[in-house]
Amino acid sequence: MRLNRINSLLIPILCVASMCYMACNPTRVSVPDADHDRVPIITVHSVPSGPGKVSPGEVSITTNKPVGVTVGTVVIITADATNSGGVKSLRIWATQGGNTLWEVMTTGSLDAQNLAPKTLSILGSNGQGGIGGQPLLIVFDHLYQTASVMAEATNFNNQKTNPPLHVNYEALPDNLVE
Repeated sequence: MRLNRINSLLIPILCVASMCYMACNPTRVSVPDADHDRVPIITVHSVPSGPGKVSPGEVSITTNKPVGVTVGTVVIITADATNSGGVKSLRIWATQGGNTLWEVMTTGSLDAQNLAPKTLSILGSNGQGGIGGQPLLIVFDHLYQTASVMAEATNFNNQKTNPPLHVNYEALPDNLVE
């Protein structure tokens, strides 16, 4: 039991640390012509905070899918987009009960050598739509409550993920989130 508790704390810390490293130390790449470029690959990271849990294997999500969480879970959301030809923009937003909880966008630019960032990350918000230190939270306080997180990214040839990545969360009984 104690080992599970240590692992449940260690995994989110390692995920956040690796994302911070990527955000602070961006790799720069050449932008190919549009015929040789592709849309960025988006990953949404779902880290449970407190005693709750997220379906095992669903901490890092790259495809549209449902994710179960336990009641009482506060999920911290982060995202990144990666492309071998560079990422120009990344946008993520969440809705719950018909309301937008938050929306954040970040952009990359070409440097003096005409190189682009290979990865863009969103680790939090400034509270006004930009990146910052406020965590992106979704609270699940009752059974069968749902929320959706959507994300889209664009490369430097203006090729965009279409449709956006769409992750649906639902608060389920504990025995169904194992």
